[in-house]
Amino acid sequence: MPALAAASVGVAMGGGIDVALETADVALMRERIEGVVELISHVIAEQVILRGRGWDPEKSP
Repeated sequence: MPALAAASVGVAMGGGIDVALETADVALMRERIEGVVELISHVIAEQVILRGRGWDPEKSP
């Protein structure tokens, strides 16, 4: 899975192969594309919370 390994963010869906699951940053265990939309919604909500607490992504490692 060279493309997944080189990606900024990797998402594996469903059972997948072990290499994809090990390489991915996020593993969605259901085979539903809607899970990606839910993931993005959660990430945006988390960023809003963190920025409200003074987190600056430009200063993050």
